[in-house]
Amino acid sequence: MSSRGELASWKKGCGAVVVVVLVAILSGGLWLNWRLGLKPKITRNFVAEINTRLEKIPESDRAWPLFVDAMILDAQLSDEERERAIRWSDLSGARPGDPAWDEAVDAFEVNRSMLELASQIAAKPVLGAMLSDQHDPRFARAIGEAAVHPNENPSLINILLPHLGTARNLSKMLAFDARAALETHDPDRFVQRMDDLCSIASMVSEDGTLISQLVGYAICGLMYSEIGLALQDYSAELAESHLDKLDSVLDRIEQNQVLSCNMSVERMFFDDMLQRTYSDDGNGNGRMTRQGVKELDELMGGFAFAADANALTALNMFGLASRKELDAFADEFYATAQTYADTPLYSNAATPEEVIEKYMPSEYEQRRYMIAHQLVPALGQAAVTRWQILTHHGAMRARVATERYLKDNGTMPQSLDVLLPDYLAELPKDLLVDAPLQWRETEYGWTLYSVGYDKNDDGGAPETDDAGLPTNGNGRQYVNPRNKQTQPCDWVIFPVFHVPVTQEGELDE
Repeated sequence: MSSRGELASWKKGCGAVVVVVLVAILSGGLWLNWRLGLKPKITRNFVAEINTRLEKIPESDRAWPLFVDAMILDAQLSDEERERAIRWSDLSGARPGDPAWDEAVDAFEVNRSMLELASQIAAKPVLGAMLSDQHDPRFARAIGEAAVHPNENPSLINILLPHLGTARNLSKMLAFDARAALETHDPDRFVQRMDDLCSIASMVSEDGTLISQLVGYAICGLMYSEIGLALQDYSAELAESHLDKLDSVLDRIEQNQVLSCNMSVERMFFDDMLQRTYSDDGNGNGRMTRQGVKELDELMGGFAFAADANALTALNMFGLASRKELDAFADEFYATAQTYADTPLYSNAATPEEVIEKYMPSEYEQRRYMIAHQLVPALGQAAVTRWQILTHHGAMRARVATERYLKDNGTMPQSLDVLLPDYLAELPKDLLVDAPLQWRETEYGWTLYSVGYDKNDDGGAPETDDAGLPTNGNGRQYVNPRNKQTQPCDWVIFPVFHVPVTQEGELDE
């Protein structure tokens, strides 16, 4: 009897286990079906939001059609013209007196039509380019592609910015022509080219993307170097009226906020990717979707290792941070990045990289916050670049002021203080440390410099390259904004050091 009871009990227990297992399997199947059935809910059109502010600009004010003309002109160069254009590009850093100068001038002739377009572009008040995920129809046809109508709500990460490369190339042409102008005693053309560079720097920053802002910084940096070298080598060519024009160019850089750093569009990139990959429960939360897994795999590769296998796709989604968690990260990350970009480096504000370390201290957390870990840009480095170019801008104002003083007094000022207030409204700030820039006579002539990231005044000693030649480097690798200075030196901004360019198109070290 006892054995029969035990057997019955055992059977009953087995039955219960089977029921539990079946319920678990059924529940798992239902969960898997629910999990795989989640879909993204795209509620915002970020491209349209950005383009809205451009829609009312009159067509006659837009430089964009001329940019398209420049892109078409470049795309349709003959093989021989392309070879000459590439040769000039290799030599484009040459200056009068360099071994490669005459050859560079000869090769530059292939760019005359592009240079004329650059002047016309600079004469327009705005770029007026509408963001799109497709090439401009005229450009598409010119390169032999079918003109495709843009998607109504394209992913921000798929937008095309072909004009940035064109802007960099046109800027190099304008700078080269400015050097040629001084060599042929045409200072009016030189200052006009600096004004043209200012216009193009203002235009490329229009869309608010980080890469566009960085290109604007780079064009300004090129312009500052050209002005600095002109003041060094062609001081006698530049009259008071030319210095007035250069000051007005610097005024326009400030008025157009070319050197600002706005992270709002970068946040849009993150939010757009989130809405295309995560579900939305209506309460600010959601989970990674199967469609999102596939989209990320197309973007980055290696994420959805078996996107067509339902179970493996679900497992690949398991454990990822929720939408609410990613939103919380993004709120802190982008707010910190904006504060860091708005705060001088000497204040030691928290960096966006520190937010990443806070949320993702381990490989496990990096996996959970995979979208953030893989897609957020190096905003800390961008902010450092901004403060460097702002320091360069202030130094440029001071250098023009010292040139005015020289013309009036026959000698350079012994101190920047004597420039106040007649020649300079305020002392140029060293935004890497909380102090004015330094000005003194060194073996390289009158030197305007920052004491650099180590905050030690090394008497205007410049960073040197591997050959021991002076450079305008800042003595520091700044992939991480907190890296230490790599050389005991100062960041010499002026004079501008130039290494002659040879016929090989390389710096002759």
